[in-house]
Amino acid sequence: MKNSFLFKTLTLFMLMMIFVSCDTAAEENPDEQTPTYVAGDNENFTDKEENDTNNSNNQIPVYVGTWKNTYGETYKITETTFSCDSNGYGFEADNLIIDKKDNKSGVFYMQITKNNKWWTTSDPVGKWYAVAYKNMTDISLSLSNACTAYPECEMDCQASLEAAKAHFVADKYFTFFAELAKE
Repeated sequence: MKNSFLFKTLTLFMLMMIFVSCDTAAEENPDEQTPTYVAGDNENFTDKEENDTNNSNNQIPVYVGTWKNTYGETYKITETTFSCDSNGYGFEADNLIIDKKDNKSGVFYMQITKNNKWWTTSDPVGKWYAVAYKNMTDISLSLSNACTAYPECEMDCQASLEAAKAHFVADKYFTFFAELAKE
């Protein structure tokens, strides 16, 4: 009788340890393989449930950081700003809005604050521009600046965010994606 009681007690103790161990591991590594997206004040998510869920994480969004490619381009993205430097040519922008297609792709919309020889035919400062992204992970990202066709890329900006969303469509403006790595 003593052995039966001891066996049951040990079994119960082992099950409790396994349960506690599994619960602790889940807290330490939630969604380990899934990039984390957190809605900032300016992000425009199409899935409200996903937005509500991720706001509670208080983690830095995956897209935040410095990204470089083999063409000599450097992109710096924060939760509210976006900048590009391509061998001395580039731009800076703020009021970053993110329109997500899914967890790994979408479009960054931004209002241009500085033009460093990126646009040569018009003054884009104060206007809205778009950059599409896809294949986003913690360490890599593919970006496409909005332009009509490479290599004769015609870039333009729009007067408002609404106009930019209506104007920059995937099949016309986002045709060449550069692969970037996070620094």
